[in-house]
Amino acid sequence: MPESLILENWSFQDGKRLSLRGTGVNTAKKQAIDFEDRIRKSSLFDPLKGESVNIHDNPGTQTFSWDFSLELKRGTGQ
Repeated sequence: MPESLILENWSFQDGKRLSLRGTGVNTAKKQAIDFEDRIRKSSLFDPLKGESVNIHDNPGTQTFSWDFSLELKRGTGQ
């Protein structure tokens, strides 16, 4: 994970779905998109399942929030 991003929360549901949520400074939005792309391409996760990265500006600040989810490939970690 890039140093410019902060992981605020993560959860693992149903033994297969990983959700990540965090923040970053506005200049790091591309890094959040690239991070999601890299982790989605990992051999552990199904690249077609889960939710793509969402980026939301935090009004009145120079920060943004990001979140996305991934699903383990069938048979991984089970």
